[in-house]
Amino acid sequence: MALPLAAFAAPTEIVSRASGMMDTDWLVLEHLDFGFDASAGQLPYELVIRSSWDSEVDTIFDSGQRVSGYGIPVAVTLTIGDKTFEYATAPWQGDAGYLQTGQYGYLHEVDFSYGGYDVSVSLSHAFPGGLTESPLAPRDAGAGGGVPGYLRIQTYPGNPDAPGSWQMDANAIASSVQVTSPVPEPGMGAMALAGLGALLWRRRREPARA
Repeated sequence: MALPLAAFAAPTEIVSRASGMMDTDWLVLEHLDFGFDASAGQLPYELVIRSSWDSEVDTIFDSGQRVSGYGIPVAVTLTIGDKTFEYATAPWQGDAGYLQTGQYGYLHEVDFSYGGYDVSVSLSHAFPGGLTESPLAPRDAGAGGGVPGYLRIQTYPGNPDAPGSWQMDANAIASSVQVTSPVPEPGMGAMALAGLGALLWRRRREPARA
């Protein structure tokens, strides 16, 4: 009896958070429709990055401590001052992401298109001693007090023949990253296994047929 893969598979969800002060670039802010003028200067910010990784439906390249993916759902919520930018992958499209662990900690990057520009948002979490596990390994690092981090936002023209690239960088006073693999619902994995067990038990009880 074959069971559907969906009964067992669940995407790995990654959520990164950061907060601090940012020296703003008015062109990047304009590309993201913030509406600040050129004199915005240094402002407080809060960032949340989400990405979902499912090897059953996404294109994922995993080389141990470096993982890249295409066609993955991503979401970004960035508040600067009193204004907020929000982005989430539409159901009919997929975006890109990159993860890395190493001597400097954990890198979480998402890439998407918005308003005619290609946008890259990356957050580096600096963990003392670094990290050696896979970026997809479950973890809840920096929760509570948080750890130092570094944020970079880059925008490029959507037309690859058009010149130009712009970026904003900021230190994170506190950052955290959570990696979770949800447990399948009882109605899926557990019930499928229970049904299989009942079927095998019944077959053992049936007399052999000539």
